[in-house]
Amino acid sequence: MVKLKKEIEELIDSSKYQEAAELVAKEFGITMTAEFMESRKYFDDDKEERDVYSITLCVGSRSYKFKFGQSLNDSGFYVLQGKRKTYLDRTKIKTRQDAIMHINALAGPINMYRGIVFDANIDTIHFPVVPTMYDILTCLTKYDPDSFENFCSEYGYDTMSDKAEKTYNAVYDEWLNVSRLFSDEQLEVLQLIQ
Repeated sequence: MVKLKKEIEELIDSSKYQEAAELVAKEFGITMTAEFMESRKYFDDDKEERDVYSITLCVGSRSYKFKFGQSLNDSGFYVLQGKRKTYLDRTKIKTRQDAIMHINALAGPINMYRGIVFDANIDTIHFPVVPTMYDILTCLTKYDPDSFENFCSEYGYDTMSDKAEKTYNAVYDEWLNVSRLFSDEQLEVLQLIQ
């Protein structure tokens, strides 16, 4: 594990975050599936919709399935025309080429879709980005959150807050699942992915 840690640290120091995550996944036999579920407000304080995925991580015969709210920057399939966003049907997307063909077919010869005229140039289309291994591994809870009181003290939450309790319960549940997937030694390496 010492050699692996050193390789991971070197990749991270070189800003090769995705490569570091892929190396960890390869070494630990981690597989991941990401299935698009819907676009919606995911976090309590979201002001915009984001893409929500069902993520399944597998290590050997063990697995952990959870929901993941993608970054706003990587969410959505839409055409921009000035400041106007026109959302497109995600069910038609399997590949980037499928999306281009779908938009061209919808736009037709006069480049009109849903009442707007646009140039079906690739630069005017925002394509959704499926979460990567790095996106997922960096967001996992890789440390034991300890007691509710210690958690609140560490992160500045009020122990009388319902929101703090809800957050703690979600973090603790994730910790239990992550600690079932990985050994203590593996968790030490995963802690480098942040």
